Amino acid sequence: MKFNILLAAAAAVALTAGTAEAQSFSLTDFFKTSNLQPLSGTPMLLNLGAETRNRTFEQDVNSFDDFMLIDGTGKKRVGFNRQLVNQGTMTLGGWMGVAQFDNHAISSDLQAGWQAVKAKYSLTNGVAHVIVYKTLNTSQLVYDYAVQLGSSGMNCQEYLYTPATGGFQTGMQTGCWLGMSTIYSRKTSAGSGHRAQ
Repeated sequence: MKFNILLAAAAAVALTAGTAEAQSFSLTDFFKTSNLQPLSGTPMLLNLGAETRNRTFEQDVNSFDDFMLIDGTGKKRVGFNRQLVNQGTMTLGGWMGVAQFDNHAISSDLQAGWQAVKAKYSLTNGVAHVIVYKTLNTSQLVYDYAVQLGSSGMNCQEYLYTPATGGFQTGMQTGCWLGMSTIYSRKTSAGSGHRAQ
């Protein structure tokens, strides 16, 4: 009996610790403090994105646990996890339409940006992914939130938020998921590119 009580108490402590870790994770802090150069091979990036590993639509971007970057040359896409372990690399034929940026320049909270987008557009559906990129024309960082369209699990509408100006814009309709198998040919507000042949 005492053993069962101790076992139940240990399980409760482990569950609480896991929940606390998930609740304390900040996507913004993760993006701005991580040393991504060992993964990217370049000091600058073109895209930095996040989604959930199990492809669910979320109301809190801090629950994202699956990440991708496109290196500063536009020739490599890397998937990685919260421990910065490479989960797969894809060679790209090129990526264009966005400027290089340093992930350490990310400072505005990504969840606050999502809340602002939801309020601006009266959104109730969850976000599939967020991509951070820098525009060519304004040299500003943009937070690109892909939001579920209707009941489809595959099609999303992009909503763009520029933290430096507080500006909003609708982007393209795009695929919802960032997974390594979904970029054979992809056009988004965060640039466009194709897988190398």
